[in-house]
Amino acid sequence: MPDESVPHFEGYLFDLDGTLVDTAPDLGLALNEALNQNGFPIISDEIVRDCVGRGARAMLKQAIAHIQRNLADEKFEETLSLFLDSYKKNLVINSTPYDGVSETLKILLNSGAFLAVVTNKLTEFTLPILKKLDLLQYFQTVVCGDTASEPKPSAAPLLMALKDHKIKKHKLLMVGDSETDILAAKNAGIRSAFFKYGYNGGKREDELQPDYVISRLDSLIQTKA
Repeated sequence: MPDESVPHFEGYLFDLDGTLVDTAPDLGLALNEALNQNGFPIISDEIVRDCVGRGARAMLKQAIAHIQRNLADEKFEETLSLFLDSYKKNLVINSTPYDGVSETLKILLNSGAFLAVVTNKLTEFTLPILKKLDLLQYFQTVVCGDTASEPKPSAAPLLMALKDHKIKKHKLLMVGDSETDILAAKNAGIRSAFFKYGYNGGKREDELQPDYVISRLDSLIQTKA
């Protein structure tokens, strides 16, 4: 089924994990290393993808729930530190941008559009990934999970990205792969495009009710208003 026709917008806010970059392979390696050090079973790539989207703490909680284990608070914090330390050392081993990402961002930027990344990922991970994959050059603003007062699905990170840019809300588009992104867009009063091949946690587009549904990032440049 072809992607929906997406008009041109003056500003685009992009999620990172599962939208711009397939980061699940490296997140999975780090998560499984932390689980393994507790004697827990590793989880599959498919389950890892279902856990991504709300930040590292929520990802670890979901993984532990999936394997039906429990951790005391102190042990949980220790495991979270192991997870983050492992990930920090191996941010871009197997992580790659999705097809058409660089080309799409270049075209949108050259059209005069405002581009921002709005992610729940921590700054210490986000910026090195964007730099390593040569994507940082396309964005005027990057808002991370430790930047705004609240993470997505709150509207706060989106509004923070826009605070110095006077773009009317109907001329903005949030592009993401999860319920977190679509809800954040709705909470901020801006339109959304759902990237259906990211980390959607099993949520379908008819459940999320975004304004647009796409399977490739370059679908954003097929139609210009």
